[in-house]
Amino acid sequence: MRWITTQTLASLVDRLVNRKLDARDAAVQMAHIRSAMLELLGDDGARRHPQVARRIQFCADEMALWYARSDLVAALADLYDEETAQRRVARQSVLFRGLLPKSMMARPGALRD
Repeated sequence: MRWITTQTLASLVDRLVNRKLDARDAAVQMAHIRSAMLELLGDDGARRHPQVARRIQFCADEMALWYARSDLVAALADLYDEETAQRRVARQSVLFRGLLPKSMMARPGALRD
């Protein structure tokens, strides 16, 4: 007699692999991401692009912060150049690990290589 069915095992593995953070840990992680994004923008960037700084400050959830990255890249491209902006923001993608579904995270191999 089989004690663990294939479905039960698959469900257990799925829960372990796709584990999400609890609400308190997620809030702490979001605050860390928010401060990292604002630090990346800097004082000069916040002065030149106040709407981007406000959007990052007042994002309600992790999805909003994830999508605010495109505005951050645009603001940083204005301050530096596009390649530098994309590289800096891409480094912060790991901060979202555990908050977003894996399908939203960038793949290890870039498509533009």
